[in-house]
Amino acid sequence: MDRLIYVFCFIFIFSGLGFCDDNIKHSDITGTYKIVFFGSQVINKEQINDLAIERIIDKYYISNNCEKAQELYPAIVNQKLRNKCNSITQSKIVEGMVSILYDENNNLLVKSRLQLEGGVVDLSISDMYQYTVYLPIKDIKLLKGKGLINWNYDSVKHSPSSKSTSFIESPFYITKLGKNNLRIDTTLIGKNVKVMGKMITIDTLNTIILEKTDTNYTNLENKIQKQFAKIK
Repeated sequence: MDRLIYVFCFIFIFSGLGFCDDNIKHSDITGTYKIVFFGSQVINKEQINDLAIERIIDKYYISNNCEKAQELYPAIVNQKLRNKCNSITQSKIVEGMVSILYDENNNLLVKSRLQLEGGVVDLSISDMYQYTVYLPIKDIKLLKGKGLINWNYDSVKHSPSSKSTSFIESPFYITKLGKNNLRIDTTLIGKNVKVMGKMITIDTLNTIILEKTDTNYTNLENKIQKQFAKIK
């Protein structure tokens, strides 16, 4: 089967259509992955006249591995009173999965599901669960896309929130780290968070590192698969 695909692409390339060039290049990207690293940093926030809130908004760097976060972002993590990240503040990944495949139009489709608990994430209960559908990636050569839809955790119903939030202007890109490892960086634009009872709009830079567990695609559902240690 693989030989037939390559022959088919060979014909297209030499006929000048070039349909399969990028698909061959990234044919190994499809499959199911586990999230081995998560990191989130506030990179922009709305102007507010409240010093107490200002000090809280970017006080912590949210991650499951602060040592890795320090390695990736040495100029950002643990800088005086900003982006604090250590063994006390770091969170645990209860479950983290990403699925990737090509659709019939040769666009790349990405879904992710992440559950976190403990550490600083306990201060923002809705972020304990994040189910994300990325808008189709049409630039399969550079692996860059724009826009995503996100569902969070409903602590009252102990389930994913019934309403989604769209971040249409949020860019993201995928980087190959090796044969079975990927990295996805997303700039989440216009996220609303509650700080000391006040809703604030922020932008965050989110980084996840993935390790392939299966060459087959898994259709991730918007459903909590593992129970949290402590239901809030």
